[in-house]
Amino acid sequence: MIQNQNLKDVKIDFRNVNFATRSFMDEFYSISQVNKYLDELSFN
Repeated sequence: MIQNQNLKDVKIDFRNVNFATRSFMDEFYSISQVNKYLDELSFN
């Protein structure tokens, strides 16, 4: 019983980590897109 509870907690933590990673990647991707756009602007 206790072991199952622990597994459930670990699963929740794992999901939170995935969510945080995804948010970070999204943000990083947007920043790189903006940088790419600025590079293209400065070339023209």
